[in-house]
Amino acid sequence: MKSMLTAVAMLILITGCDNGVRDELINGVDANNASDEQTANDDAVKQDDAVVPDDNVTPDDNVTPDNTVVPDDNVTPVSVSMTVSVTTATYGGQYAPKNVFAVWIEKADGGYVSTLGAWARNYKSRLQRWYSKSGSGSKGMADAVTGASRTNHNDVPDLTWTIDDIASQPAADGIYNIYFELNETNGGSKTTTAKIQMSETPQVLSTNNASNIKNIQITFGN
Repeated sequence: MKSMLTAVAMLILITGCDNGVRDELINGVDANNASDEQTANDDAVKQDDAVVPDDNVTPDDNVTPDNTVVPDDNVTPVSVSMTVSVTTATYGGQYAPKNVFAVWIEKADGGYVSTLGAWARNYKSRLQRWYSKSGSGSKGMADAVTGASRTNHNDVPDLTWTIDDIASQPAADGIYNIYFELNETNGGSKTTTAKIQMSETPQVLSTNNASNIKNIQITFGN
């Protein structure tokens, strides 16, 4: 009888162990291994079909190429030339009749273009405006008539401009000023201007004859 009770007890113990093993296998948990964590097959995470491509973004047909930008044909041909004649007179300066004299071109905004003539080899700085604009007499001098300081006020030779800029490119149409500067002293110089309009048909807009820089004549030709 005693051996029969012992056998029943062992059967119950084995059966219990089998259930435990089965539970571990089913749940994926090893009760004897704390590092063996239960895992879950999360079927709740599904593809979000609510996210669809945004077909509301369409090319902006309102943006069109800027066809208003066209090549700048507003340029005077190089073949156009301008001739300037002028005379000077003494004003009784400390070195009179000796003098320094320059004629050059500026744009309407004051930008330097080119020198037509300059007589001031060793005394360039006494022509204050021209000296400053021309880089101490070094820029835009390729076609200029140059020489030493003048010993008198004999006639200035005719000066020619082939209507180009400091880089020898055709000068754009617009307003230009011809500057004339004269000095017989170590002090301030005397200046005057003539205004021209460069266009398909160039023209003289105004001349400011001064008492010491006068008889200004400007002509255009091909």
